[in-house]
Amino acid sequence: MSYSIIDAELFINSIESTEDLNRVIDLIKIKQKQLRSVAASKVKSQISVGASVYFNSKGITQFGTVKEVKRTRAVVLIEGDVMSGRYNVPLSMLNVA
Repeated sequence: MSYSIIDAELFINSIESTEDLNRVIDLIKIKQKQLRSVAASKVKSQISVGASVYFNSKGITQFGTVKEVKRTRAVVLIEGDVMSGRYNVPLSMLNVA
């Protein structure tokens, strides 16, 4: 663990009121949203129509081709498998094959 995490734990343990705790929770949610947005943007910049990608679905790695890239999801075509078809997959789940 880094010192910043330990400092955060000490700070959280020192909070005395519910209002202050709710404010800290709101700040953490905002930061989490920012980190997810950056991760999705990074994936979106690597993926384009026709790209070969893979993702895990129910413990099984699925390989497919991107047919459309939306704001937060991509339409992926899976062929020649029991789970063949078109899937709307969150960008955060996709990896470039």
